[in-house]
Amino acid sequence: MTRALIQLLDKLSEKQKQAANERKRDVIVTAGAGSGKTHTLVARFLTLLDDGYRPEEIAAITFTDKASREMKSRVRSKLIEISQLSVDPEEREKWLDRLNAMDSARIGTIHSLCSQILKTSFAEAGIDPDFSVLDEKQCSMVKVRAIEEWLEFMTEKNNFHPLFQTFRIDEIRKILAGMLDRRLETKGIFERTFDLQSMIHEKLQELFSDENVRTQFEWIAGLNPAELTADAGDKLAMQLDEFIVLWKQADAYFREGDSFASIKVLQAAYTEKMKLSAGKATSEAKRALKIIREYLDLNWKNILDKNNRMPSKENEDQYQQLIDLFRIAFQGLLKQYQDILHQQTVLDFDDLEEKTLIVLENPAVRKIWREKIRAVLVDEFQDTNYRQQHLLEIISDKPGSFFAVGDARQSIYRFRGADVTVFRSVQRGICKKEGLSIDLDSTYRTDPDLLDASGEFLSRLMGTQNIPNKSYWIPFAPLASMRTRIEQPKEPELEFLLGYDPGSVDKAKRTSAAQLAARLQELKNSDFMKSWDDVALLFRASSGFAIYESVFEKSGIPFVTVSGKGFYDRPEIRDILNMLSAAANPADDLALAGMLLSPVFHLSKNGLFQLRWPNLTKGGKPEKPANLWESLQNNQSILSANDKKAAERVFYVLQELFSLSGRASVETVLSKLIQLTKYRSLLASMPNEQFSRNVDKLISDAHQSGMISLNDFLSYLRNLNDSGTREGEAPSDAIGAVRLMTIHKSKGLEFPIVVVADAAHQNNRSAESWIISQKFGIQIRTEPESMGYILAEKDEKEQNEAELKRLLYVAFTRAKDKLIISGHFTEKRLNGWISELLDPWKDELSEIREQSQRQMKTRDGKPFLVRIATSSQQEIPIYEKQDSDNVSCENEQKHLSISLMQKISSTTSAEFESEPAEIQEGILGKKVGILVHKALEIWTFPQETGFSPLMEQMSLELKELTESQQESAIQRTIQLLSAFQESAIWQEINAADARYHEIPYDMPGVAYPEHGVIDLLYRFENQWKILDFKTDAIRNPDERFILEKKYTKQIRRYERAAKLMLRCPVSAAICFLDDCGKTSVFWKNDDLKYNQKAFDTLLFP
Repeated sequence: MTRALIQLLDKLSEKQKQAANERKRDVIVTAGAGSGKTHTLVARFLTLLDDGYRPEEIAAITFTDKASREMKSRVRSKLIEISQLSVDPEEREKWLDRLNAMDSARIGTIHSLCSQILKTSFAEAGIDPDFSVLDEKQCSMVKVRAIEEWLEFMTEKNNFHPLFQTFRIDEIRKILAGMLDRRLETKGIFERTFDLQSMIHEKLQELFSDENVRTQFEWIAGLNPAELTADAGDKLAMQLDEFIVLWKQADAYFREGDSFASIKVLQAAYTEKMKLSAGKATSEAKRALKIIREYLDLNWKNILDKNNRMPSKENEDQYQQLIDLFRIAFQGLLKQYQDILHQQTVLDFDDLEEKTLIVLENPAVRKIWREKIRAVLVDEFQDTNYRQQHLLEIISDKPGSFFAVGDARQSIYRFRGADVTVFRSVQRGICKKEGLSIDLDSTYRTDPDLLDASGEFLSRLMGTQNIPNKSYWIPFAPLASMRTRIEQPKEPELEFLLGYDPGSVDKAKRTSAAQLAARLQELKNSDFMKSWDDVALLFRASSGFAIYESVFEKSGIPFVTVSGKGFYDRPEIRDILNMLSAAANPADDLALAGMLLSPVFHLSKNGLFQLRWPNLTKGGKPEKPANLWESLQNNQSILSANDKKAAERVFYVLQELFSLSGRASVETVLSKLIQLTKYRSLLASMPNEQFSRNVDKLISDAHQSGMISLNDFLSYLRNLNDSGTREGEAPSDAIGAVRLMTIHKSKGLEFPIVVVADAAHQNNRSAESWIISQKFGIQIRTEPESMGYILAEKDEKEQNEAELKRLLYVAFTRAKDKLIISGHFTEKRLNGWISELLDPWKDELSEIREQSQRQMKTRDGKPFLVRIATSSQQEIPIYEKQDSDNVSCENEQKHLSISLMQKISSTTSAEFESEPAEIQEGILGKKVGILVHKALEIWTFPQETGFSPLMEQMSLELKELTESQQESAIQRTIQLLSAFQESAIWQEINAADARYHEIPYDMPGVAYPEHGVIDLLYRFENQWKILDFKTDAIRNPDERFILEKKYTKQIRRYERAAKLMLRCPVSAAICFLDDCGKTSVFWKNDDLKYNQKAFDTLLFP
């Protein structure tokens, strides 16, 4: 080994050197967070070069293209350093030669290696040599097209009718889309046979042969009647007698091979005869029953739950027929999809893996690539799957040619197909062949005291031992800090910052965010934090961003959100795309209406009505509404001076864009639109520079698409949204700003101060519509659920829970100096990671709340701090900001209304037109109705940034009231909106694809034109819906019935108007905001009345 390389390797630990230098054995390295994984990988690459390997003979596989570029850059830097350190001219020449050859280095993703193999073996793969590879966005678009075409075909075929009779079409679409996304797994599973009867029999055998269960049952059954009564008491003894009979009956059915009958009897025993409320507290029989009950709770609860309908052979046979139909449907869809790819001479990532494995089965091809690649290095090996591992195994057939580094505890990409069991399986295989398994268990990242304290929490949550038959469960293993331990700090490096409110989750959340803002300001004013970019907020889900963004903005804390809400859902982007839609098709009345009402043109709602119904405006007879584009050309004279100016500008801009459309690129048309509308000037007045960067990114996306047709580009973006592909915001310069990102985004990064934010986040997802399981096959959710689905769902939940533990591990191990866990709780709710982390101290939280904070200790004496702020005490800290951050009410309103016909808010131009007064006594009720409707129009709620300024702005509406009445009106408004925010209908509206508030309409009536304003029009899951909000106080069912009857005619008018505008079916409903203290919805079209519980069941079955 050359002297210069030895000098570099001397900086490594002994374990790192061993991993880098081993040649005769395969090597797998478990590299804990901050343990020098990348240094080890680069050192391995360099030592191979030193041994005479050419760069192209080493395949270094990384997880992302970005990681590939970084590794290649690191290797180049080290080669330059070695060449400069080399004294011997020959040595220097050797390293410079390797440096010059780095262009041919095979450092890239597994898919880039597959592409290289297929380019040289296209004949064996049966593909066009000029194939190209689709990126994720393009692939999603093709999949959406294939699914829609195939669904249309399915609806015309009688053999698929049972599917459409059992499932909604959107459910079928979702299931088939999921299968196509995981098509190689799905294809493989469908080719296998799964014996459900054997699976059920196996599970029953585990139960009846469990030694502890059997021992406890035999002890109970062995007591004579007198002994049982003396031990348990009369009531429990009677229950246990019946339990014994049922248990023996279930066991007998099991031994006869009738698994369904056995489970049916077990359910009766579990739900009726194993209650622990009866009997003496000291009863030994009760203790034994409890042990059996706990086993069933852990392993059988989801099967034996009393709400489940027990499976039968008849139901299971019918279910299997549905699975067979889905198999046929998937095979047809797959062919449809592959035909499209073939026509376009493209491959997707699955093609690359599948076809590479096929060509490597050819001995001649395999021999060529084994000679070309003498060494395989794999980074982030925990994020691979068995297919990729098998591919690499084929190439690296010689001992010592395979090297992998990763950490199973950091495997968090299961949703992308990563399989954590691969790492452990390969690790066992290498050890079995007497290969080298190395554990880099020292970290250079984290402060020793913080490492000890955080390790205490992680070890309790993740456990420290393997769990039999659960290879996906990765236990915690401690790391040793290589950082020098400094003098004892004034306060612990690990803190919990909790926001509390007795009953409101939203208030508790906001309190938590405000408390964090205050704490960060403290740290910034001290010497602990040098710059705001020392801090990163890590979230389990991006849905938690908004409240922290809002509080930070008000607090004057600079922040950057890394991939916030979907890029194409940002209001400024939606507004521009809406204008592009109008330019692509001016006959699209909705798009053109949105353009006219956009803040850059600002046509009034009255002006829009005049253009829509010009004959009525001119005093003529009511006719059908005019096409807006035609009316814009012919009826500008009927508009007011301001509206006429706005209409002229819209007409001019569209004419200019028409002259470019179809001739110039989308990028050119888009740039012209930005220039003509002076959109950047509008954005310059906004408080966040991110808006302008997002516009730049949209232009960049248009450039990268290379498209000419506006319709094609807009269709491409719609398909991306429909397929669920997520596009992040434009990247921002994070220097001097706190970063907000998901934990997945933080992988591989480190920060001096890490905040695990929104740590009480609770995943309330409904049951999966389908599950793909290597153990249980393809399972589809039906009603009743099949036995296979029940078993697969339990296994799926356990794997997801195990990954959530690993996700928390990744979050904790990003921290260098301080770790803050920010969350919230109420009197009755302590959820998410907060609940798990603080479980041993739950009973102390009320005392800590009274004291505000307390220093605690883990079971091993490691200190941590708990601070609790209550909503009544914690104010959002407001510090000095730059002028652009001091947003007045007017500017804030403008900020909220960046797009008129948009998802977030509404225009600021028109005065609120109140509906006819609700059935309330006195003027107070009317004023509450106005305040509530205005807040709903803006879509702002109590504890949000825009709510208080809105109430101040609306104070003129309350001038007729006394001071106490004004306070009552605002409190009543807050009460109604808070209740609404916690309802299921609010969740649906908030997640809607499109949302339009306060839509004025005019349509012909029988005797005279009808005018009105629709409170809310929104689209959810491809269905248009109308809601009309009512603030009446309903005290009993009779009052509700009277109001439903009263408002039915009104909601029918709204429904007719919307159908006339949209030319498609519309569902209409009345939303009562105070139905005995809760929100309820009365749907006109089917006259169904839902209370909150019923509506929750409807949305989340």
